[in-house]
Amino acid sequence: LVRCLRPAAGLAVALLVAGIVALAVGSTAGRGPDRPRPAAAGAPNLLVVVVDTLRADVLESVLAGTPEGRRLDRELAGAAWFDGFIATSPWTAPAVGSMWTGLHPEEHGFGARTGDPDRPLRPLSAASPTLAERLGRAGYRCEALVANSMLHHGSGVDRGFDRYEVLLPVAQTLPLTNALILWGVPPPELYMPAADAVARARARLAVLAGSEDPFFLWLHLMDPHAPLRDHPELGEAADEAALPELDRRYR
Repeated sequence: LVRCLRPAAGLAVALLVAGIVALAVGSTAGRGPDRPRPAAAGAPNLLVVVVDTLRADVLESVLAGTPEGRRLDRELAGAAWFDGFIATSPWTAPAVGSMWTGLHPEEHGFGARTGDPDRPLRPLSAASPTLAERLGRAGYRCEALVANSMLHHGSGVDRGFDRYEVLLPVAQTLPLTNALILWGVPPPELYMPAADAVARARARLAVLAGSEDPFFLWLHLMDPHAPLRDHPELGEAADEAALPELDRRYR
């Protein structure tokens, strides 16, 4: 499900609701392409927000039934809905590879099993141009803030980005935590909370707004992914009281 809008400020926004499952493996930063030509005059800035494992039907219910959802719905007034999108895979790597290349998983290769325990997943094929590479050649500054550590540097989806940052919670930066992950014991926090990730994105947007080049910023959020957190600061819809606890936390 994609919802797009273009406010007067010239920022094109796409919200991608990605019904994909994520796992955790490494992180670092990426590097962007050379730019042989400047961007066309008036080229719009582009912000793409991907929400991992968020079901479209639940999003629509929350937009209609909660105070926060109705406020977001008003912010997106006049947006165009594209609800015919179909994920190419039920989990993260192949689906994201298709999002950024327009290719099917068997073509871009990202997420295919290799049989190597040290590198279990095949990276995105070097022969598959990414959206960031194409935009970079068109004069865009490309950045990414990704809270899913499966999409790490070296996965291939970082190609074309001038700045590529994998957002890890503090627990995942500790050596002992990394050892526990290798032993199959997941830490209590597998991803950075959306509030912190959005704060980082706002800071980058403020920097990018001062650039002469148009920009493309990808923000990838993980909060609907297990382990689900409580959000006592958010309101509940009237019909949520009868739901099981896991469903309420998901919503």
